[in-house]
Formats: sequence, structure tokens, C-alpha cells
Amino acid sequence: RLPSGQGKAIWKYFNLSFDYLPVGGLIENKILVVHGGIGSHFSNIATFQSTQKKPFTNPQENDIVRDILWSDPADRDNFPGGQSPRGHGISTFSSDEVSSFCERNNISKIIRSHQCVQDGIEFFAGTKVITVFSATNYKGTVKNQGSILFISRDCVITVKR
Repeated sequence: RLPSGQGKAIWKYFNLSFDYLPVGGLIENKILVVHGGIGSHFSNIATFQSTQKKPFTNPQENDIVRDILWSDPADRDNFPGGQSPRGHGISTFSSDEVSSFCERNNISKIIRSHQCVQDGIEFFAGTKVITVFSATNYKGTVKNQGSILFISRDCVITVKR
């Protein structure tokens, strides 16, 4: 139990610590791991690595960070111009954009987790983008399966359900 009046202060400092956590990672310089995706502002890994060194008190003010956190893969026929149904400033990315991004940055995969997918894992752009969702029966109503990924040192990905 915390002393009286300490709880809110500790809560505040824990929340401040989140500003310093990385918004993604790069595994063996081949697999990009992010929450959302690449969006329309995130074009190269060097930019991504420089954003990792700054604290973000408001990630919505940084276009690249916003893309990394909130963008989704989408067929451009459904979302022309890359605008997401999630709202203003949130973008989508197409299969072609994924292929260009991977080639430009010499990576093979993008792993993301931002969307609930029925089987716990879903592929986009062939197998270049993997959406993985670990919560089973999301919100107690979705009846989805959860999955996790194991990635070996040589970047072999194994799905566990």
C-alpha cells in the first residue's frame, strides 16, 4: 500500500516513462516490428531510428510516430488516397507501398499488431506484412483466436496459437 497522496504522483511518473519507450524495433536488420504500420510519412528506417531517440509527450504531433502507431494495411480501392476510416491524420498503406518500403530499406517483413484478426494472424502484401493479435476472445465478444510469433536468430518465424 502506498502512503496517502503518493498514488497519483507515482501514476504520473509511470506515464511519463512511456514517453521514452521505443515505438518499434528492428530484428537483425530484416524485420521491422511496429504497433500500426508504415503509413504515408514513414519512408525509411534511418528516419525511424532517429525518432527512437526523442521522448514523445504527444505522439500525435509527429507524423512518422502517428503512422507507426495507428496506420493500417488497406486495399486502395476501399480507401483511396490512403485516408483511414479511423479518422483525420491516420493513414493506410497498400501492398505496393509495402513492397517499395521493404525494397528501399532492405527488409523482408513488417510485423504489426494493431488490429484484431480472426485467426490471431493475418498476412498482407503476400507475406511481407504479418498482423499478429494475441488476445483470444477479444473484449469477450469477438470469438477470435490469439497467436504469438517466435522469431529465431536467423529470422525464421514460427506461429503459436
